[in-house]
Amino acid sequence: MATGLSTVYVSIYVVNSLNIPPAYYGVLVGLSSLVTIALVLPAAGIVKRLGLRRAAVLSALFSPISMLTFVSAAGMMDLVAWSVTGGISGALLSPSIQTLQGNLTRKEQRGRWMGMFALVPLIGTAPFQVLSGLLYSVSPLVTFAASIPFYAAAVYVLSKVNPEVTDG
Repeated sequence: MATGLSTVYVSIYVVNSLNIPPAYYGVLVGLSSLVTIALVLPAAGIVKRLGLRRAAVLSALFSPISMLTFVSAAGMMDLVAWSVTGGISGALLSPSIQTLQGNLTRKEQRGRWMGMFALVPLIGTAPFQVLSGLLYSVSPLVTFAASIPFYAAAVYVLSKVNPEVTDG
């Protein structure tokens, strides 16, 4: 839901409000992707070393940090920091969240639960994308700042989950 609230207007805000050329926005998105690509293979080892809960919380923690960096960005170097923190979050998120989801569901129910884990955020995203348009028309920064509590709530929930529950 936080993603639906915050991502729709990122490019418009960067180009129009921060006066960053569109090509530079492409560089920022590419940089985030490169960070994710560089870390995705070693991420499984990082998750194993850190422990599943700590890795999931760390991954989720990078989302509000990334958004805080974004809303306080004053120029290109701040946006590079935003791009890198987003890439780190993306790289750690997949192995930690997928493993956590698998460990928390019974083997015979995993397919259904994985579908629900994918579906529920999509259901919440649609209304939040509409809301983001309304918020953006009030103030561009409000759209992004409003997503931070949702990211923080995800960190809190992940910190309370017992990832060791599994039945094979």
